[in-house]
Amino acid sequence: MGLRRVIVLAAAVAAFSVVVPVAGATAGARPPVVWLKGGGNFSQAHRPIQSVDRIVVHVTEGSFWGSVRWLKNPRAHASSHYVVSRGGKIVQLVHLSDIAWHAGHWGTNERSVGIEHEGFTYGPHGFTDPQYHASAKLAAWIARRSLMPITRQTFIGHHEVPDGRGGRGGSSHHTDPGPRWNWNRYLRLVRRYAGIVRLSVKPLVPEGPLRGIVSWRAKASPDIKRVEFIVDGRVVHVDHRRPFAYALNTAELVNRAYKLQVHGIAGPGRYDVEGERVVVDNKTFALTSAGARPWMLAPRTIRLRVRPWGQKAARMVFTVDGKRRAVDSRPPFLFSWSTARAKPGKHVLEVVATSIDGRVATRRIPVVVPAPPPKPKPKPVPKPVPLAIAGQSIVDGQEANGLVVWRVDVRGKADRVEFLVDGVSRGADVAAPYTFGWNAGAEQPGEHRLTARVHGRDGKLVERTVTVTVPAPPEHAGSATP
Repeated sequence: MGLRRVIVLAAAVAAFSVVVPVAGATAGARPPVVWLKGGGNFSQAHRPIQSVDRIVVHVTEGSFWGSVRWLKNPRAHASSHYVVSRGGKIVQLVHLSDIAWHAGHWGTNERSVGIEHEGFTYGPHGFTDPQYHASAKLAAWIARRSLMPITRQTFIGHHEVPDGRGGRGGSSHHTDPGPRWNWNRYLRLVRRYAGIVRLSVKPLVPEGPLRGIVSWRAKASPDIKRVEFIVDGRVVHVDHRRPFAYALNTAELVNRAYKLQVHGIAGPGRYDVEGERVVVDNKTFALTSAGARPWMLAPRTIRLRVRPWGQKAARMVFTVDGKRRAVDSRPPFLFSWSTARAKPGKHVLEVVATSIDGRVATRRIPVVVPAPPPKPKPKPVPKPVPLAIAGQSIVDGQEANGLVVWRVDVRGKADRVEFLVDGVSRGADVAAPYTFGWNAGAEQPGEHRLTARVHGRDGKLVERTVTVTVPAPPEHAGSATP
């Protein structure tokens, strides 16, 4: 690699991140490594370290020493630059200047370093703390030597390697390091051991169209001292304190697309700018109401419910004929007006609402208060109906067989009707139609007196008695003569 390419790479890294010392970290120190050169299953290349722009993370799918022995074996037709044990031990099999056969894709092999980690891609035990720290120290050392940015674009898993045919996972479609590998933790450790902190700022706004007052925040790296919030190139707010934020009132903007940017400044010549395009789409702020219609005849009390449309309301003022009656700042917005003392004729109900983003909407409803109606003449009080038995379903002299439905029709206000057979109460009913099921077949043949006794609500009694006949059961033929 020529001097010019080294300078270009160094400039690219400087544009991507600013290097500052991290307390308690030996920046870019090489961890202890055991050198066990492989047996020929790699390609000698004499590549300079600056040509490395990828680190590929692998999982061995086996034990540490078993994997080391296999990767040293020429029959494996596979190799890796490093293998990291679960206890944090590191073994190097291929020199960094040579090309290891680890990715299953020659273009990736040419420009990358492969690091194997003892374990299983979908194993239940994941990966250990010593393993993360040892691998991160090694990767940090490689990244600083090669001027490689520490991002998820330069640190990739085996599953992200192209297969040359539009797929991923290399020629054998590997899926390691799998879901148990913690990329966020790993890259944090690599940056820590590399002794760098990325100077960065990111805009954070809600997804989708922006409406009303939007919380616009800036996620900034520790060195950022202030953040400028920019809309289409115009600075609308500067925040000097964390968390950097700005309440953007989109109601002050026309509905269209905008570019929002955050400009994070750490000091002279040290800054970062990032932005994204958004769409402002505020709905018209208006009011709807229920409980009163224009020009309606007003009842004695009007109960008006008002609902904002297009944006939340911060405040509503209710007036009648220009006179303030009520102020409400919380939904549901309910207003009441009594017309008892209002003059007959036209009156105007008006609600003026202010939205949370400062817009104003008005709802005007003219109503008519009618003249009071003439007092009605008192209605004559109906005379009470005297308590009486109007009729029965059983008549005097009737022959009764089997189950007889005994119904009693009553005039006036009755409390209950009692049913007596031969002077003995057999039952009662408390609601019309007053009925009782009498089993005549269970009575002795002959005449029986049936009395319906009505108990009035005022304590009066009315009763009526009829006489019925229960016939004797029919005679059956006797047994046959022998």
